Amino acid sequence: MRHGPLDLEAIRRVDRGEVSANEAFSSKGILRRPFETKERLFGAIRRKDRDTVLLMDSLVMAVAMEISGLDTAAGGVDAIAVSTGLGEVKMPINLGIRVSKYLGRKVDVFSRFSAALGAGEIGHLPYKNVDGIIGVPIHR
Repeated sequence: MRHGPLDLEAIRRVDRGEVSANEAFSSKGILRRPFETKERLFGAIRRKDRDTVLLMDSLVMAVAMEISGLDTAAGGVDAIAVSTGLGEVKMPINLGIRVSKYLGRKVDVFSRFSAALGAGEIGHLPYKNVDGIIGVPIHR
């Protein structure tokens, strides 16, 4: 929610060395003025603020486009899962349901910590005498 896709001007600023890529990504999320907190964002959604509705529609579309691109690049996948802080919220917006409608298929949404927990579990596998991780061999 604090990071977001870069527009052309942001990419140019990174290329010119004016900001780092992390700084650019960190300035493009939806939690920026006037929505520095989830509470402010959700309040505006509940009030059906026109600009906020457009912002959320744009976010949902961007997530759906990213997933669709990754699915295409992978040659098709059996399941789709995302890990996000916004995904934990069911009201006033349900990201999983909204993205699922764009994609025409179910999207499972896990907590914002799921990706980190999974990476931690994978990091421990070589110490458990596992020969491979999701089909990738481990060489000792």
